[in-house]
Amino acid sequence: MPMSEAIGTPTPSITLLNPKIVNITASSETLFDDIYLRCEVQGNPSPNVWWTKNGSYIQGYNIEFQDNNRTLIITRAVSDDVGTYYCHARNNVYYVNASFVLYLTYPPNTVIYTSNGYYVELYNGEKGVGIRCFGAGYPNVRVTWKRNGVEILEFSNSSLNTRVYQERLKLGLTSAESDLSFKEFYCNDTGIYTCETSRDGSDSVATKSIELKCNSSSSTQSTQSTRWPPTTFVPTPTPTVPWPPASLYVMPDNPTVVENSSIVLSCDCGCSIRPHWLKNNQLIRYDGSGSPYTLLANGSLRINASRWINTTGNYSCEIRTFFWRVRSKQVKLEIWYLDDCYVTGGQEIYRGQNISLTCHGNGVPYPTFRWYLGGQQLKTNSRIRIQGNQLNIFNATLNDDGKYKCGAFNQIGKVWDGVNVTVKDIPSIGISSSASKYTLEGKTIRFICQGEDRSFLPIQKIELVKDGVPFYQRLVKVQSSFWYYTTQWYSARQNDAGKYQCKVTIGAASRYSSPFYLIIG
Repeated sequence: MPMSEAIGTPTPSITLLNPKIVNITASSETLFDDIYLRCEVQGNPSPNVWWTKNGSYIQGYNIEFQDNNRTLIITRAVSDDVGTYYCHARNNVYYVNASFVLYLTYPPNTVIYTSNGYYVELYNGEKGVGIRCFGAGYPNVRVTWKRNGVEILEFSNSSLNTRVYQERLKLGLTSAESDLSFKEFYCNDTGIYTCETSRDGSDSVATKSIELKCNSSSSTQSTQSTRWPPTTFVPTPTPTVPWPPASLYVMPDNPTVVENSSIVLSCDCGCSIRPHWLKNNQLIRYDGSGSPYTLLANGSLRINASRWINTTGNYSCEIRTFFWRVRSKQVKLEIWYLDDCYVTGGQEIYRGQNISLTCHGNGVPYPTFRWYLGGQQLKTNSRIRIQGNQLNIFNATLNDDGKYKCGAFNQIGKVWDGVNVTVKDIPSIGISSSASKYTLEGKTIRFICQGEDRSFLPIQKIELVKDGVPFYQRLVKVQSSFWYYTTQWYSARQNDAGKYQCKVTIGAASRYSSPFYLIIG
């Protein structure tokens, strides 16, 4: 035998490597983007990976993990998601971590409109003319007014009021609102007025302009009713104008859908902004393989109802802009279904025993159950009790023999199942005696009660009855071919004469043997 075969093939050695975090990258650092933080990890054995932020475990409605926790997904990132993220890696060799500071920015955005009907041709000397500008961005926006390209600092005929809102609705954007108003508007105030929005750390500027023209005809009444028809209109503000909808709700408000069909939920806000959809306060993703959700072109959500993918839950929609976020109330979606039912408890019993059947079924809405025997619906009475999906019949008679059917019913329809129940009569019992019908006083007498049914019967007791009154009783004795019991007494007396029978009891039913008449002489 070769030496190598005698020693055996050596087991390859396993090289253990400390975990190593090679790199952490972010797919984006723009507010409201879906941001993928990826932690590239090496090591042998493959390390376990987890994330923390600012020293705490990461959780939230917009957080998801993929690739064995190596990828952290932040859906529609907001300012609260800014911070220091730590990727942790551990195997049975060592533990390491590395940090990544996530900054978020958002390009400036500007909306401008006039406060008095969106006219841009004004009367000479008109009072109360104003222009409002909204700007937003992240971080730290500034709003600047210019007239014909020159920054407006201050002049006698205008007042400049600027208000800055930090972290509006916790979206993270800084919103600046600025009003440029004129005590009186004169023709020498005409020009192109521009609102510029900029943010810290960036050269990016968003601008909106409006041209104010003057009608040289003076007017002592500056009212809407005396104006000339305008030559130009300022466009109605886009859906990003910072006014949240007066109401936001999901329709239908009490949705139900039959399993394996679809339902469409609409988000009604009276605006043209496409909504985000949430289930149980978690943002719905539409790009997963086999996803039951489809976002339609009008912003509605189509759901392919399935219990197995678990589309039952509380749904809401949310409208987001760079100024605000509004979420609707939740509506609960129920999936209606009806499973097949089946009955347990079918059996063979003896007269006097109880029948107990259970109809197993499930559905939404939960089904009601009905029981039938011989085509007739069973109702609760002194001997029949129906509770939910259970049927109990006490002290069964031979008329209770047959096929029992259960029907489960709900708004979907009905399903059926049945089971046979056989009710057998109590087997016959015989009586015999060691004495003859005519027995002398003082003799020993022994009675034997015996049944010839070879099966073990659920007999509760056997009694020796004299003239209809229990005379002696005991538990049954069982042998391989019959069941029996015996009783005997000594020195028969005159008052022992009478009619003797054996009585067998099963449940609430009994059966008697033929009588044995004993005469004592």
